[in-house]
Amino acid sequence: QATAAADNRLALLLRLRHDHRGDHTDLDLAITHAEASVSGTDPTDPYYPVRLGNLGLRLATRFNLSGIAADLDRSIDLARTGLSIGGVSPHERRRLLGNLAIRLRTRHNQGADPADLDASIDFEEEAMTLAAPGITQPLWLLNNLGISLSTRYSNRGDPADLDRSISLAEEALALSPHGNADRPSRLNNLSLVISTRYEHRGDPADLDRSIDLSAQAVAESPEGSPFLAMRQHNHGTHLAIRYDRQGDPSDLDLAIDLARSSVAGTLPESPE
Repeated sequence: QATAAADNRLALLLRLRHDHRGDHTDLDLAITHAEASVSGTDPTDPYYPVRLGNLGLRLATRFNLSGIAADLDRSIDLARTGLSIGGVSPHERRRLLGNLAIRLRTRHNQGADPADLDASIDFEEEAMTLAAPGITQPLWLLNNLGISLSTRYSNRGDPADLDRSISLAEEALALSPHGNADRPSRLNNLSLVISTRYEHRGDPADLDRSIDLSAQAVAESPEGSPFLAMRQHNHGTHLAIRYDRQGDPSDLDLAIDLARSSVAGTLPESPE
């Protein structure tokens, strides 16, 4: 057990160095030591589910870098195994559920298996139930569940999924005060889902609100943000839609200005 704990610590340190320096050899070694930690831990040990989770996270990181599907599949299997064992605190279980849900949604986006998306939503819904009474839900969970529901709406068209994703995005924004680094992202996300509702239901108030929110997202994005060009593009798109519906030339002029700024500010390594 002492050797397993040492392997676990070394895996965590190697992961930290990989995160800071980007040497993929460190990540491979972190996975090797995380494997050894899991192998050396008795399944009845209270640390066993956590170590399974740590190994799964390292494999998921390698998948994100290399695209090896087997790493993603195994990370999902490890997370499911850890959750089935139980014995972790509600806080730790919520973290494990959230991580598993992200991986399932990622696999759904790769292969479009609806069962993966449904499972992702189910796990995020369970995670929502683990908040202590009187404690607000964590922003990451509100955001992730909202994304999952919005994705399912895009695939299947259930209005309840869209409405819920909007409610969650509203809640996430309300918990992001001015000056919060994540606020521009929350503004942008809410703008997009409300714009989607406008496209499907045609309420002009939704289009106006999506424009107001996307304008705020642009205004609150710091100079040099890699997401600024994308947010300018989104804001310009909403304005162009309103111009097409209502014919106000000022909307078209601003949309063109934003398109120029977006093109000028989009770098090859941009997240877009």
